[in-house]
Amino acid sequence: MPKSKFLTITSEAGRSVIRLTGFISEWENSSREICQELDILIVDPATGSIELELMNFYGGSVFEGFPIRNKIKSSPKPISAKAEGIVASMATVIFTACKTREIARGSRLVLHKPSVSMYGQSHQLRLAADNLDTVEKDLIACYVEDTGMSEEDIVSKFLQNDIDCFINDQDAVKYGLATGTYEGGIKTAIPDDVLKKSDLKAVASYFNQQIINSINQNEMKNLHLFAAILSMKAEDLTEDVILQKFQAMHNALETEKSKVVKLEAKVAEQLEASITSMLDAAVTAGKIVEADRENYKTLAQKDFEGVSKIIAGMPERKTITNRMDNPPSGSEGPEANWTYKDYLDNDKSGKKLEALQKSNPEKFKALKAAYGK
Repeated sequence: MPKSKFLTITSEAGRSVIRLTGFISEWENSSREICQELDILIVDPATGSIELELMNFYGGSVFEGFPIRNKIKSSPKPISAKAEGIVASMATVIFTACKTREIARGSRLVLHKPSVSMYGQSHQLRLAADNLDTVEKDLIACYVEDTGMSEEDIVSKFLQNDIDCFINDQDAVKYGLATGTYEGGIKTAIPDDVLKKSDLKAVASYFNQQIINSINQNEMKNLHLFAAILSMKAEDLTEDVILQKFQAMHNALETEKSKVVKLEAKVAEQLEASITSMLDAAVTAGKIVEADRENYKTLAQKDFEGVSKIIAGMPERKTITNRMDNPPSGSEGPEANWTYKDYLDNDKSGKKLEALQKSNPEKFKALKAAYGK
């Protein structure tokens, strides 16, 4: 399994540094990959200490993040962390898991309530909301454990509805989210209008422009990292080029997401039309009754092909009136041995005689002739 483009490892004098940037997901900075790297460093006798360098680490999947946090907590070797730029959402839970954790001056931790995107039936949405509440409680418990703050303070200060809470380096130390600060690559003050945008991407873009230590101090680590991500030569990159490339990548991703949403809506609409058509035909054919339509509709939304096969195998059921008007071929029921007089006495409507005249005119003539004698 190749290493993520967003994860790099350096080791020197018994100290190993894992730099993480981007998002936490199954395909980028996954729990499997990061925990695997930590396991290797933990058992490596040449590694005395491990440091996580979180640089513009935006969070992501809660269930990918928790295994990483648990690995840090259970490590027999000290694992410290440094945060620079934006460290947000689930990434903050990984950051606070480290006993020693420092935030670069001018950087921000971003905390907020967990969220989920999904579609489905009403009971599925209620279940998702209930599950989301339990995830929020788990996150609160992590912050309480790491900072010593109360649950009430955590919620009131950091986890308000629809609010991204930006916490500067001084407040991060004040609230126990960080244990100290250090001089990083952010050298200029952060304009108020940037933070007032409440736009994580806008703030992240600003920090990307401000992280200049690795580039201007001849280490060139950030520049080579971006070069690897963008498959370009380091000498061809400038801050403007990097920002333009990442903005283009972001725009392309948003476009693809929009296409997926539209496609899912179209598929759902087509499925609904197919279900309606199938059930209309089944009711008309007498295979199901109208009262059972909703039950079959619910089943078809989950397994259209299976329900379609079931309905296709059902026999058609004719009404009593249809059966009287159209008796099966070769079968006349109890009237098979009736005389013409029996028909007159037992079928006041005359429909059976009319049906007999149409289906078996020879027998009708014979019975009528015998009656007239």
